[in-house]
Amino acid sequence: MLLNDRDFKDQMGSVAKSFTFAKLQKDAERVQRNFIKPIMGADLLASLETAYAGTPTPAEQLLIDYVQPALAHLTLWVYQPKGNVIQTNEGVMAQHGSEMKPAFQWQNREYRRSLLTIGWQALDELIAHLEEVAATDFPDWLTSEGCTLVRELFIPTAAIFSDYVAKLSNSRYQYEQLRPTIRRIEKKLLPRLLSQDLYDELKTQDKADTLTTANEKLMDGIRGCVAHLAWAEALQELTVTVDEEGGGLLVLNTSFAGTVDGQTTATDSVLAAMVTKHQEESRSYQADLRDVLYGAPDDYPLWKASGLYVEEQPETVVENKADSGVYFM
Repeated sequence: MLLNDRDFKDQMGSVAKSFTFAKLQKDAERVQRNFIKPIMGADLLASLETAYAGTPTPAEQLLIDYVQPALAHLTLWVYQPKGNVIQTNEGVMAQHGSEMKPAFQWQNREYRRSLLTIGWQALDELIAHLEEVAATDFPDWLTSEGCTLVRELFIPTAAIFSDYVAKLSNSRYQYEQLRPTIRRIEKKLLPRLLSQDLYDELKTQDKADTLTTANEKLMDGIRGCVAHLAWAEALQELTVTVDEEGGGLLVLNTSFAGTVDGQTTATDSVLAAMVTKHQEESRSYQADLRDVLYGAPDDYPLWKASGLYVEEQPETVVENKADSGVYFM
C-alpha cells in the first residue's frame, strides 16, 4: 500500500485531525488495485511498495509523490458517500454530530467533483512522469503490461487530447470514457487513410517509442482527426447515461458529461452544430494527413505500395462505407 495515515492527511488538507486512515484502508486498496496498478504494472507497484515500507531511492520517492495525490483523492471520492451514512438494522441512517452540521447537498457535490478532478488529473501526471523517467529509472516498466496499456492509443493522455479539443479540459475522467470510442475510430479510420501495413508499423513504433522522423510527421494529423471525431461522437453519446440499477436511460442536464448548477440541456440545433463542427475539424486533419503522405510518398513505402496511393492526389478525404461503424462528413 502506497499510502498511510500521515501521507493521506498531508495530501488532504480538509481532513479533520481526528479522522483515521483505517476507515479508508479497504477503499484505498481497491483504488490502488483498479487505478494505479493498471498504469504501473504489477512488478513496479510491488517494488515501490517494498521501497515505501523501507527507504526509497530518490527516483522511487519521486514516483511515490506522483502516485499519492491520485490515490488519496480517488480514495476519498470512493469513500465519501458512505461516510455520510450508517447502515443499521432499521435501515440507512444519516449521522448528525453535536458540533458539526452535515454539508449541504451542493457542497457535497462540489467536493466530490473536486476530488474526482484532482484525482484523475494526478493519474495523467503520473503517466507523463513515468514516460519521462522510465528509460533511466524504471526500464522494466517499458516492457510491462502497464506500459502496453498506457501506449495502446495514439492519444495516450487527457492532456494530449485537450491539445486538440480544449473542451476536455485535461479531464482524465472524461478521457477514460472516450477510450473505447478512440480505439474504435483508430481501428476503422486510420487503416483506410494510411493502409493497414503503415498503421501497424506506426502502432509498433509508437508503443516502443521509436517513431522515425517521417512517421513522427504523421502524428499531428492522426491525433487531430481521431480526437475531433471521437468528441463529435461523445457529444451525442455521453449526454445519456445508463442507470446502474436497471432503470433505463437517464438524460443528463448538460450538453456533456454531468450535472452542473445553472446549466441546461443544449438544444438539438446547438448540439447538431457542435457535432458538425468537430466532424469538419476531423476532416481537415484527415486532409492534412494526406498532404503529408503525398508531399513525400517515398518516405512511406508501405502506404505507397498499398494501392491507396495514386499519382494525382485526390481531393476527397475518405469515402463512407455502408458496413462501417464510423461516418465521415
